[in-house]
Order: sequence, then structure tokens, then C-alpha cells
Amino acid sequence: MDTDSVVPEPRQVVPLYKKTWHTYAGSLLLGIICLAGIGAYYYFTHKAYTQEQALALIRKNILPSIVRIDCSSKDGGPITRIGSGLYYLSNGTPMVATNAHVILGDDGQYHGCNVYFPRPSDGTFYDSSYIAGTPALYHETEAYMGGEKIDGLDFAQLPLTAANNDAQGVPYPFPPIQHDASAEIAKLCRPKAKNIHIGETLYLLGYPGTGGDSLTLTQGVVSGFNGDFNQWIKVSANTAFGNSGGLAIGATDLCEYGIPAQVTLGQGANLGIVLGSAFITSFLENLTGGYTYSLPATTTEAGAYLSEAASFPDFSMHYPAEWTLSTTSPEDTGTWSTVFAAPNESALDDFNETTTVYVSPHSSEKDFSSTIALIKRAVASVDPEATGRYVTLADHVQSYQILFFDSTQQRYTVPVLQYVILFLRNGTVYEIDSAAEQLPTMKQYVLMFAGMGDSIRFK
Repeated sequence: MDTDSVVPEPRQVVPLYKKTWHTYAGSLLLGIICLAGIGAYYYFTHKAYTQEQALALIRKNILPSIVRIDCSSKDGGPITRIGSGLYYLSNGTPMVATNAHVILGDDGQYHGCNVYFPRPSDGTFYDSSYIAGTPALYHETEAYMGGEKIDGLDFAQLPLTAANNDAQGVPYPFPPIQHDASAEIAKLCRPKAKNIHIGETLYLLGYPGTGGDSLTLTQGVVSGFNGDFNQWIKVSANTAFGNSGGLAIGATDLCEYGIPAQVTLGQGANLGIVLGSAFITSFLENLTGGYTYSLPATTTEAGAYLSEAASFPDFSMHYPAEWTLSTTSPEDTGTWSTVFAAPNESALDDFNETTTVYVSPHSSEKDFSSTIALIKRAVASVDPEATGRYVTLADHVQSYQILFFDSTQQRYTVPVLQYVILFLRNGTVYEIDSAAEQLPTMKQYVLMFAGMGDSIRFK
């Protein structure tokens, strides 16, 4: 056959527009499906809950894991403090997050706690109970945030180590059967990592002393913020002692915003003060490995502890290197003062130990005696049992010294120790007034204050 005479069939050509239509139709359909999925995801993860939905989820997924914590103030002693906590799992270990001040005794030490879960049906006390172990405490640790040193965090992580028995002597399940509350909140929070603003509503969950043995939920709006990092959230919800360590959760997004840590009372006002979760996270991520200030045991050795010297017109005096000094501007004819202030010992330290040197020039023996009489009257009104004494300092300078306790300073939980030294030198009356809390470190401070007086050297 003559192949040259065979005419090949023409190749069928598909118009370009037909190819494009089929290709883009499929792509368009796939895009619509993807956009619908993204839209649905965004809708279901960002849309606010209704109040009914939010409360239903709180009751089912979160309420059973808000625990009550009962702690002792001395080893083997009775329960003296009650607070709240949030149950969660850390690498399989059952844990409770709470405030450090909830679980520490009056001496600042941990003496053991029991943890109780509420009945999920109505929040009454209790469904099961557990023995807590040694906590991780952060009130004496330091962190650097934004270039600023933070002296501790009122936060603790409390492990559960064993189950107590029920009324029939049968141990409760261990680990507890309740939900990991942190994991549940992470799943429910809408939208993720949301910031809270003034006017938004929060629910506070905990065991206030006024709420009996049952878990209590109160509602309030964010009224403002405090702190250098806005770490304190002010909430208008009714709050009482015992709420500390619990949970502050968004009423419409179910995001965790912090731990109720303080309560302000007075003049009919009641504000809950919440320690923000974002600040807690940031603090833990920026730990330095160091600790806040503590008073060494070598307080009687001025050379080892009182290592810095401050100079005054007629004398010098040693003081601790860690303390800061601030001096008021001297007036032409009036008194002036220098304040030596100790650093915070922890996040729970609401009293700064100080030594203040008051300088009154143009004074006489009569002025010196009058000042002593004034001090005696003031001390008699707050500590009638205190007695002063005259002590000779270096260079035969006569001084009057008195140690007393002032229990009238109501803003502190314990009486304040005060150590006063008065002397006259070259027509100037000097009053050295030192103050410290009456805590386990009190004896060390007494020795230190006395050491500061002993270090006085005249020019």
C-alpha cells in the first residue's frame, strides 16, 4: 500500500475556553469548600457564647475541677486557712494552681494541705479529697520582665500525692477522675489568647468564707487595672477571703484571665483583685534562677553584713549593701531625714523594713530631753510594757534607746517592731528610728538594728 496516499485523520482540538472552564470550575468548587470550612471554623471558635451556653459548659467541664484547699499554720496543727485552686495535670501528675499565700502558714512556711473536689451536681463540699505534697513556690523567686526585676509572684503549684478515704474507708480514685481544668478551658476559650478590657464581664469561682462549704460563682465587670504591667485586674464581683487561688473566667468567651488574689473592703465597696494569667505566664517564662532579698544570719557581724557606710554631719553609720538610701532636701533651719529601705523579701511582703535618720539642727539639751519625753509618751500609748535606757556611745556621747511594738498600725497583720536611738551632738538632735514586722526574722532585725547603732562613729 502506498503510504504516501494515506491522509491522517485530523487531530481533534479542544477549544481553550472549554479546558479553562472545566479546570477552573473544579478549583472554584474546592476554594468554596475551603472558604466555607475556614468560615465555619472561625465562626465556631470566635463567636461569643450565650450566657446559657457559657454557664452550662462551666457547670459540666470546669466547676468540678475548682477545688477547696485547707491548710495548717504549723506541722500537725489544725486547719487555719482556707482557699481555692484550679486542678490540672502536668505530665500526668495531678496538680493544683493557687496563690502562695493560701498554702503558707503565718510563719511563711508550708505545713501541709488537703484538697477537696466539689460535687459536680451542685458544687457542694465534697466529692473526693486528697493529700497535697511539697509545693513549687514562686513568691521568693525573681524574674526580669521588660528590663525590670520582679520580686516574686504570689503563685504556687501544689501536687496531689495520695487519696484520702471515703466514709466507708475506701480510698478515692487516684489520680482524680475530674477534668484537667486548664485543658478544658484551652479548648473552650473563644477566641484564643484574647485580652480583657474594662467593662467586660468575668465570673469568679472559688470558696469564699461567706459561701459556706459550697463552691461559689459571682459575676462582675472589669473595673480597671493596677501594676506596672497591668497585672492586677479589678473586678466588681462580690469577693471574700477564701476566693484566693480560684478562677476568673470570661463570661462570654470562657477564657481564663487570672487568679482572684486579693479583696478590697471599706465604705460599702467590694472589689475583687485578680492576678492576671498573662502576667503569671510571662513571669514563669522569665525566671532568673535567683531569689528575692532575705536577711542573712550574720546580722551581728557588722563587717560582714553592714558593709556600706553613710555619712552625716557629725557621724557615719554602716548599713546593708542591699538597702537603698533616699535623703530629703535639707531646709535652711528645719529638720531633714535619710531613709534606708530594705528590698521586698517576697511577693507577700507588704512591709518594707526601714531605718530613718531624722536630723534636727540648732538643738539644745532641753530640746533633746523634750524629744525623749515625747517618745516616751508615744510609746506608752502603744506598748505600756516597753522601757527605754540610756546608753553611752563612742566619744562619751549619751544616747537614749528604746525597743517597742506598735500594734495600732492596722494596715499590717502583725505588730510592728520599732527600735529608736536618740542622741545630741554639736547642737543637733539625731533620731534613728528602725521598723520591722514582728515575724520569724524579727530577732535578726533587732540584732541588725542594734549593729547599726554600734557602728556609729563620730567625726
